[in-house]
Amino acid sequence: QQGMAAGMGSTLRQVGASFAMSIIGVIIIVFQRSSPAFLSEGEKYARGFSVAMAFVSFILTIALIFSIWIDRRSSHFKASKEDEIPSKL
Repeated sequence: QQGMAAGMGSTLRQVGASFAMSIIGVIIIVFQRSSPAFLSEGEKYARGFSVAMAFVSFILTIALIFSIWIDRRSSHFKASKEDEIPSKL
């Protein structure tokens, strides 16, 4: 069962990475195409890339806040459970 769980974890990580890269590519292309015509191709790409990296930074900030919240919640839950279990001498 541990092997199956590790395989599922690896598969989900790969699918998530592929999905994230496709989203970043779409953001770059959308902003590249919607840029003003007087910009060079390099400037259009840089604009799209900047927006995509801002989006990634936003998502990572949310993930960091969420992971800190989960860690505090789980440590609070563990502390309350340990208080209930009588210790053996």
